Amino acid sequence: MTTALARESTQQPTDAEILQRILDRPVQSAGNLRRLISAKWKQIGAMLPKHMTETRFAALVMGAASNDSNVYGCTGESILKAIFQAASLGLEINAATGEAYIIPYKTTATLVPGYKGLIKLAIRSGDVLLIEPRLVYKGELFTVRYGTTSEIVHAPDFDVDRSPENVVADATSKRTRSASPASAARLRAESMEP
Repeated sequence: MTTALARESTQQPTDAEILQRILDRPVQSAGNLRRLISAKWKQIGAMLPKHMTETRFAALVMGAASNDSNVYGCTGESILKAIFQAASLGLEINAATGEAYIIPYKTTATLVPGYKGLIKLAIRSGDVLLIEPRLVYKGELFTVRYGTTSEIVHAPDFDVDRSPENVVADATSKRTRSASPASAARLRAESMEP
């Protein structure tokens, strides 16, 4: 009887038990993240658009976590949710492309689309033909006219102070005929991603 009890107490956890621990707690390591992705790969792969290979997507997720080790402090469930969102949107989690990022907030991983990812989604919608992001600096000519013939004019002035605190973001879009006229966005530099 003592031998049977000793065997039970040293019994290894099942794969399902290990996976549940990874989902409920911070993943803590690349190995645990790999195990999580492998276990859920069928679901992730089914969400990926045809142009995105499973191998590349998995490598990008692992790369994002290794670039920011704080991701390992997030629960497996929240990381998986961010992965599912990126896969379903067809966005690469990759700082180099700027499409999407996994941002850790304490123990919760959150998918944050970058401006390039938002442009990709807008163009893919079919309502937008082109989006041109630019930097506008204080002191430069920037006018917007709305109406039946909307117009956005930005005249760069290379003599103005081009320091970061004087940056304002400018994005213009050319829309399809079925969509509303051109639009403009103007944001303070503090609200832009790094």
